[in-house]
Amino acid sequence: MVTQPVVVPAECRVEPVEPRETSEPALLPENVTSPVEATRNQLANARLAFLFWQDRASALEEAYDVNAATQRRCAAWARRQDQ
Repeated sequence: MVTQPVVVPAECRVEPVEPRETSEPALLPENVTSPVEATRNQLANARLAFLFWQDRASALEEAYDVNAATQRRCAAWARRQDQ
């Protein structure tokens, strides 16, 4: 009986990809004396918060997509070995 070495694909040997870091934005002060300036700062802070959470969600989705694609390739290889 001749045995061949098993060549494990790189996808089965990699660590999961972690989401990239997203830093929290520096917010503008909202406790200023001018109501107009306070409203402007609140609006700017809301925009910054939206962009922060959108970026964070994108980072998680990118990591999930990379990990899922790698897992699919590794699972397909494992299924071929079972045949």
